[in-house]
Parts: sequence; C-alpha cells; structure tokens
Amino acid sequence: MYLAQGPRLIVTSSQDGLHFEYEEIVREDGSVSSTVPINSNLWRQYYCTDGAIKSSVTDDGLHWTKEEGARLKPEGNFMICDPAPIRSSSGWMLFYKAAELPRRHLQN
Repeated sequence: MYLAQGPRLIVTSSQDGLHFEYEEIVREDGSVSSTVPINSNLWRQYYCTDGAIKSSVTDDGLHWTKEEGARLKPEGNFMICDPAPIRSSSGWMLFYKAAELPRRHLQN
C-alpha cells in the first residue's frame, strides 16, 4: 500500500491485507498518487508536483523511474492535483482537482 505524507510517498506491505508494515520512502517530490497497471509487468503512478500531474513507472513497486515532463499542466493561475486515472472501454480518463493559486499581496 502506498501512503502520502505531504510530498513523501511511503510503501507498506502486508501478507493478509489487514496488518501493514513500513517498507521505505520511495519518493519525496509528489503527493496524492494513483497507480495503474500498464501491462503484466509494468505500473505507472500519477502524482501532483509543482502544480502539475507527472508520472513514474515501476516493475517492482519499489523502484520508480520518473518520466520526463508533465502528463498534464494547468493553464493560467491554477494548479491541478489528486490524479485519478480510470480505464474505460473507450480508453483512459483522468479525473483531478483544480484550484486557483493563492495570490500574493504586496506590502508597501
């Protein structure tokens, strides 16, 4: 099971699906991830970093390779996060949340 602690991704493991043990931290630069199978031996994980959705791939669930660039970038003064990819009969859909970036107020 993967757990998000801010931008940190933590891996836990279980033999029975009820009791989990800490394994290790596998990433420190992305939050709220969603992992999907790509084929029989490859998984892709989507996550939020720098206000955009990026991805990494793995064949063992512990060692991730970052893919270049963003999978989806926001437009204007927005950030997008919390990716939730869903496979349907017609292809993939990606659900996510969008929020306006906080405005900085200048002080005189």
